[in-house]
Amino acid sequence: MKVTKLDAARRQLCTAITLFMNEGDAVAIHTLTAAAFRVTRDLCDASKLHEYSATTLIEDRVKPEYKKVIWKKLHEGANFFKHANADPTEILEFNQDLTKFLIFLTILQYEGLTREKVAQMVVFTLWFMMEFPQGFKQPPEFSAVAELLNHSDKINFYRDALSIVHAAGY
Repeated sequence: MKVTKLDAARRQLCTAITLFMNEGDAVAIHTLTAAAFRVTRDLCDASKLHEYSATTLIEDRVKPEYKKVIWKKLHEGANFFKHANADPTEILEFNQDLTKFLIFLTILQYEGLTREKVAQMVVFTLWFMMEFPQGFKQPPEFSAVAELLNHSDKINFYRDALSIVHAAGY
């Protein structure tokens, strides 16, 4: 099997989204997301599409004294879940909310690199925009779909929205 870095990132991210939206294991979801985040960030940084990279976003918009704090938080869970050589007995107080923001950042990087829309990413983005409506300029089609899918739980929302997105050709 031959797999490109971008294909691996897409697979990791789509699997993480499916697990997240179906209330799967938080550690597995974060680990998959962090791997896809790092690959897409590295690819953005190495290309002419660096404006889509979290590196550029943080460099351009975060005060110098907070940059290390943000990078530490973004990598804290992934590093803890992958390595034990320096801290084999340490316990992490893991903030699961960080994962949904990392998924969103990774989607932005992936879409910036590929200019493609993937069903799982479209549905997650819609859900994320509904979770934080005050933070987004919502296009009319998102609002219309959001009204149709106003479920109380992520699992039913994901199932129904994925069906609609697949029917729309994604």
